[in-house]
Amino acid sequence: MQKRNLQFAILGLATGFASSFLGIGGGVVLVPGLLGMGFDIKKAVGSSLAAIVLISLVGAVTHFVVNPLNTNWITVLILLVGAVFGSKVGVSLVKRLHARTLIVIFALFLGFVALKMIGLISFGAIEANSLGLQTSPLLVIVGLFAGLASALFGIGGGTIYVPMMNIFFEFPIHSAVATSITTIVGTALFGAFFHKKLKNM
Repeated sequence: MQKRNLQFAILGLATGFASSFLGIGGGVVLVPGLLGMGFDIKKAVGSSLAAIVLISLVGAVTHFVVNPLNTNWITVLILLVGAVFGSKVGVSLVKRLHARTLIVIFALFLGFVALKMIGLISFGAIEANSLGLQTSPLLVIVGLFAGLASALFGIGGGTIYVPMMNIFFEFPIHSAVATSITTIVGTALFGAFFHKKLKNM
């Protein structure tokens, strides 16, 4: 029991660091860790989202204390509009997918994230310097995909939020990270709520 508690503590520490430093929820660390500890994939996804709510909340508060101007609250709200619907669709897919199929999809997603982080996959920037009406629908779509990925893979959505805001919407990286980690609080909360109804935690 003590060994398992120590494993949880180390996993939580690594997840918290990744969350605050990179502006992600930490699911890309937490879910594989839980799988390695013997969790079923669906339980790992649901448990990850529940933990991410608190982890990202600490990160969001920390970023706000350091520099409140880095968090763009309008963007947070617009992204969450899409995230609500994306989370619901994602949980519906989890309910229908076989556990092995979900693991394969998650592995492919991790591979994509790894390739993106080392620069083998890149996107071209578009002009979007202001958050006017012309960009709001695009942010809703970003939130939709992030919510979908969150519910499917047990992530907060930061692996989608941060690069999209930084590259497509030209957010400074510190603002993208702070806004992302704040949005993740709501995204993970929606996903955890829907997974709770399926008893996936």
